[in-house]
Amino acid sequence: MQRLPAQNRQPGSQLRLVTTIILLILMPILAGASDSSRNTQADVLAIGLPITAFALTGLKNDQQGTWAATKSLGLTVAGTLALNTLVHKNTPSADDDDAFPSGHSAVSFSSAAFIQRRYGWQAGLPAYAVAGYVGWLRVKTDEHDWADVLGGAALGIASSTLFTQRWSEKVVLSPWIGPGGAGIAVHASW
Repeated sequence: MQRLPAQNRQPGSQLRLVTTIILLILMPILAGASDSSRNTQADVLAIGLPITAFALTGLKNDQQGTWAATKSLGLTVAGTLALNTLVHKNTPSADDDDAFPSGHSAVSFSSAAFIQRRYGWQAGLPAYAVAGYVGWLRVKTDEHDWADVLGGAALGIASSTLFTQRWSEKVVLSPWIGPGGAGIAVHASW
């Protein structure tokens, strides 16, 4: 069986591997997990999805994708913080008044939407499954209700939809800066 070079492998295969490892680690503790450990799981996964998105852009040497992910997540975080400040909705546990939208859900769904839009459903579906699990964890621990999670998901998906286009290896645009100027290099293959 012929093995594909690393740069030609499907991005979904790397994401499926990462998702499988994460789920295998989490499965044994799900049944008896306390709210504290569920909060930790949500934190780890909400950080892990953007890391996965950026790792995929690095594996594919996808500079445009890195920039799109940066803009998508930047808008997601800014929008979340702005809405948290303006809305003042209490969490179900009444610990805070910044429940809407869920930041964990916003970042998770922004990352999942980026992965799906940039690299296709093969990579995106597992990312959406993890993002959905993060949302469920936030509701289960009384940090948010479903409206908070859906608001975060909508904000994250909208941010990534705005900035992310399907990735193509046929044309790659790369910005460059040198002593004599700056520009954009176009690398095309057909």
